[in-house]
Amino acid sequence: MIILLANCFFILYSIMFFTDHKFIPKETGGRIRNALLLCLALYVSYNVLFIYILKKENEQSGIIYKIASGIKYVSINSYTFIEPFQKEFIISLVIAAAIMMVSFILLGMPGGLIIGLLQKMGIGNNIQGDNVWPAALYVSLIWPLCFPIAVLTKNHLIQQGHIDYALLSLYLSGFLWVTVVISSTFLLFGNSPRF
Repeated sequence: MIILLANCFFILYSIMFFTDHKFIPKETGGRIRNALLLCLALYVSYNVLFIYILKKENEQSGIIYKIASGIKYVSINSYTFIEPFQKEFIISLVIAAAIMMVSFILLGMPGGLIIGLLQKMGIGNNIQGDNVWPAALYVSLIWPLCFPIAVLTKNHLIQQGHIDYALLSLYLSGFLWVTVVISSTFLLFGNSPRF
């Protein structure tokens, strides 16, 4: 029951956050929120009444059981996948977390340097004014994920028997991730992206 209540509060908070966001007009957001809250209330009531109280259906058909089973399934498969290279993956996560922490302490200065360098090269001049600092923080906190992503890609190819391409995939996946981060930065924080 506690898990169900926590679930409800999380869903409620998510709905309120997204429907109150500035890109949705207030009247539209209120209507969307009311409709979603009504659907949520009906669905939760159905789960609590018919499955957990009246026991008219198996618990396997309840939302809590499905979520818990899904989390367990993903966790077991993820652990099985990373077990052969667990140490390397943990090291890459620690490196990424350390870079993120330093970037956060420096208030996004590394991302600001990257954006400044790209602007000097003529890329991303559309990021200006109040958008510069959030864009710098975004780049600083997201790009270090290239390390664990590169390790996962490399070891996936090794497990599939493509050892010759493992080292190339390590560099290529890291480069592609950084490219995606920079491109998404221009799309999110710029007015008219120039590539």
